[in-house]
Amino acid sequence: EEDIKQESDITLTKINDIICGWNDDKEIAKIAKRYKSHLSIGILRPPQLFEKGNAEIDSNASLKMANFVFEQLCSFTPGYAKNKEKEMTTMEKEKVKEKEQAIYVVLYEYYKQNIIGGVKRTRNGR
Repeated sequence: EEDIKQESDITLTKINDIICGWNDDKEIAKIAKRYKSHLSIGILRPPQLFEKGNAEIDSNASLKMANFVFEQLCSFTPGYAKNKEKEMTTMEKEKVKEKEQAIYVVLYEYYKQNIIGGVKRTRNGR
């Protein structure tokens, strides 16, 4: 569980760097280019959540994290800054969309490596 906490901290730092603009626009664009929607990727529910009720998920930090990330990936729509839409220029909207796509990519990589990949490591005894 300490490993997943450390990986979560690293992922949150990456997301924060994108949001706060610590990464330059080229780096954000490079990450955002790897974006694919959850419909085209076909994100499946993590196996560790099968046959688990809400109470069991809520009482276990790693299950809670797996469920949260899964739900975010399945419902997140980059470029949907609805509350600010009228105040933004087209260029600003594109920048926001690019940042949101980059955040999605970072979160999806975390999901693959630490939630889905974590299940494989556990099953293989590594």
